[in-house]
Amino acid sequence: MRVVDTYWVVSPSAANAVAPATLFLYAGGAALMTFEVIRLMHVEDDLDILEIASLSIEMAGGFELLQCENAADALRLAPEFMPDAMLFDMMLPNMSGVQLMSEIRLVPGFEITPIIFMTARAQPHERRELIEKGALDVIVKPFDPIALGDEIKAILAAAQGRLPRLLPVRPIPAD
Repeated sequence: MRVVDTYWVVSPSAANAVAPATLFLYAGGAALMTFEVIRLMHVEDDLDILEIASLSIEMAGGFELLQCENAADALRLAPEFMPDAMLFDMMLPNMSGVQLMSEIRLVPGFEITPIIFMTARAQPHERRELIEKGALDVIVKPFDPIALGDEIKAILAAAQGRLPRLLPVRPIPAD
């Protein structure tokens, strides 16, 4: 991965204020326009997975992380945290990850926020169904804790053309 350029963009997490963002290039030609940090909300009921994911994402750098143990907390905290992307477990107590995705889409401001699933249910037809229902992609459990943060960035990079809120508005003037 290498940094290519910095742009001014409209930041959804800063009440649509103009903010600096960085363009990253990944192997295979994928590119990702990020804000100074990616505000990521992770919803997972397994405390061990929450801890491992937190360490992995912190190690990757470039994230501000909010973790929730259940869907109710995610729905309550998302509007004040305003994540740029969300990472949902598939099987949560009281509400599945798919149900959470449907509910979060009803909250103003989250209609198109990228949602990635993490699940052990990773048959090709299950992955396809999640994407057809609106997921950006699926990370298979068990995941590689060394690569999780970079995998999330690469998924966002590969989807850059489908994420209109992350497109550059104008280049930052040279000093």
